[in-house]
Amino acid sequence: MMYVEFKVKDKEYKLRLNTLGIIQLEKKLGVNPILVFNNKKNSNIPTVEDMLTILEVALKQYHKDVDAFALFDEWLEDGHMVGEFTTVIVELYKSCGLFKKDENEKN
Repeated sequence: MMYVEFKVKDKEYKLRLNTLGIIQLEKKLGVNPILVFNNKKNSNIPTVEDMLTILEVALKQYHKDVDAFALFDEWLEDGHMVGEFTTVIVELYKSCGLFKKDENEKN
């Protein structure tokens, strides 16, 4: 699967980073997308700005007209915490080849 399903309320969104998306993300972040997990404060959690930039780029493939900021707010209203979004990013990075998939994960 080349995308990650992201459920907000009762709707599912497909998040995908293809090569062009990765390059766009790199330009917007100003660094290799992997480095968001090594921010300046020596934290393993990306900044909220970085997380929303990733969400915004990943939505474009299948959902061009969806506002990433409003969608993230809805997700938070569902009871999620900001830090939980890192698991979505990790799965997204695995799906596009930025991170290695676990040996027991299917393609």
